[in-house]
Amino acid sequence: MKKRQRDITMAMTSLPVEERARFILEIVPGERPLLPEFGWRGHLMPRIESPVERAVAAVLAENALARWAPDLDIEHVEVSRAGPGEIRMALRVPGRAYELVVRWRGHDGASREHTGRDRHGAQSQTTQA
Repeated sequence: MKKRQRDITMAMTSLPVEERARFILEIVPGERPLLPEFGWRGHLMPRIESPVERAVAAVLAENALARWAPDLDIEHVEVSRAGPGEIRMALRVPGRAYELVVRWRGHDGASREHTGRDRHGAQSQTTQA
């Protein structure tokens, strides 16, 4: 493990599981100049809507958590819902499960929750079933 990665992991060990996971998963890779690979690559996905996209996002979350917080011992991540600007996830660790709502900024890094516009600047449309 690289020194900088070890320092970040050690600094986060005193935080609760949910906070540690959210901290990692809400960072877009490249956002931290001194550690550009830190974060969750799910932000680089253009959308997370279909079951396949949710499965890919979950695997990316598992990989990020295994890399940046290996002591959490995450067994499984499931993305249950993606809405404008947020992703709902279930994290399973030995003997316990956690529900998280993670801010998602999409592949352009802009929070759709705050801008209300897609990456091309068009107004977002929501449909109700």
